[in-house]
Amino acid sequence: MFRRNSTITKRRGQRAVERPPPPSIISINLRIRGDLHTDGDVQVDGTVEGDVSSRVLNIGEKAVINGSIAADTVRIAGAANGEITARIVQLSSTARVIGDINHQSLSIDAGAYVQGLCRQIEQKNEAQQVSSVAESGPQVGGLSAASGSDVQPVNRGNAPDPRLGPVKVVG
Repeated sequence: MFRRNSTITKRRGQRAVERPPPPSIISINLRIRGDLHTDGDVQVDGTVEGDVSSRVLNIGEKAVINGSIAADTVRIAGAANGEITARIVQLSSTARVIGDINHQSLSIDAGAYVQGLCRQIEQKNEAQQVSSVAESGPQVGGLSAASGSDVQPVNRGNAPDPRLGPVKVVG
């Protein structure tokens, strides 16, 4: 009459199939003041006044997050006000983002509003970054300025460039 589901029950010598936990849901009528930190997934449809960090973060069309976001994957259909740092960032046409976006992969649908800098980040560990800077010297305009190199500074101010000789001001 009743059958056991073979995918859930443990059999001798076999492990049960582990299902990922369901996402935590912040419903549309819920307002949270404070930071949210989880190793799982979060679906936000309400308002969060604070920082959010999770594995996957989905922000619904009527949702608002006022704070920084750190996640592996972020999908935004609502509003996010603050810095976003994620491996994958997806902005739908209804998204409204005010803040910088640090990403490895970024997709923006037509109609999305973004005010801030979008920076693609490389996945390197800090030891590699420190050793590469130490070997090559400081960075100038994306070029390595190691000792003995021919990289010359660029004069971006109003001061005359000493390499050009004396400057005569005509009034």
